[in-house]
Amino acid sequence: MCWLNRSGLLNCGACEKGVRTQLQLLAVGALEHVRTFPDGPLAAQIAKVPGVPQKHVRQYHLVLDAIGDSQVTSAVADLLRRTPRWQRRQRVKERLADLRRALRP
Repeated sequence: MCWLNRSGLLNCGACEKGVRTQLQLLAVGALEHVRTFPDGPLAAQIAKVPGVPQKHVRQYHLVLDAIGDSQVTSAVADLLRRTPRWQRRQRVKERLADLRRALRP
C-alpha cells in the first residue's frame, strides 16, 4: 500500500516504491491482474522517477531480463543511468541537513 496515496487508489504508481512494485509484477506476468495502480503507460511513470536508492538498484537490474516491453526496458535503463547522479545529490542534501541540525542552538 502506498504511503503517499496521491491518487486515492491503494498505490500512487508514481513514487519509486510504486514503480518498483509494478516492475516486479510485470516481470512475473502479474501486473495486468492488479487493479490498485493507476492506468497509464509504465514507461512514462518510470521516466518521472529521479533515482533509485542504492539498496534497490539490484532489483531493477534483476527485472530487466524478465521484461518483454522494450519501452519499459529502455525507461529502466535510463533510470539506472541517472541514479548515480541522483544518489550523489541525495548524499549532499543529507550532509547539509546534518550541518543545519548541528548548527542550530
